[in-house]
Amino acid sequence: MTENYKQILQDRLDDRNYERLMALPNPKLHRFVADAIKLCNPRSVFVVTDSREDIASLRRLAIEGGEEIPLATPGHTVHFDGYRDYLCNDQGRDKDNTKYLVPPRMHLGAKLNSADREEGLVEVRSLLKDSMAGRQMYVRFFSLGPTNSLFSISGVQITDSAYVCHSEDLLFRPTSSSSGSASRTTSSACSTPLASSTTASARTWTGSASTSTSRTSASTA
Repeated sequence: MTENYKQILQDRLDDRNYERLMALPNPKLHRFVADAIKLCNPRSVFVVTDSREDIASLRRLAIEGGEEIPLATPGHTVHFDGYRDYLCNDQGRDKDNTKYLVPPRMHLGAKLNSADREEGLVEVRSLLKDSMAGRQMYVRFFSLGPTNSLFSISGVQITDSAYVCHSEDLLFRPTSSSSGSASRTTSSACSTPLASSTTASARTWTGSASTSTSRTSASTA
């Protein structure tokens, strides 16, 4: 992006969240987040660390937003993906409009729906335009595998769903309970350049240093 990404971040993030993001010395990450903010136009931005307080906030917000339902067992919740009530209970994937975005001359076979990456990204960005208006954006960082290792795969996730953030804690091992500006995981997660992928149906952006293809759905949540 040609605009001053730091100015966008300063204008849209409060001091605490701006300091958290800038603690990671990765200009490509900063541009990625600024581009997502400009495109999705959230009400606010929460840059999440691995602190116990931040994780507890995500769990609370997921319940308050109706994405998770508390169970009788203290600390346990349930989430039904795509299910709200008997009038809105589609839990299936729209296979006709789910596509893998691939570079030119790459073919995944007749059974996998694919599209040109550049054309697909134009479609995804059109779906993401102002998709987070009036909502809070969450920015999280992960390291797939061990941190500070040749085998680390760095990643960043941008979403407006507290449940999506919370569910990632089931997929990735926690590596720090630090309450500082950037924990051990967040520092490691952005030590390498990021390539972006987007999922329009969940209004979620993820980036990974090893990402080669992207996935998109033409339907919005």
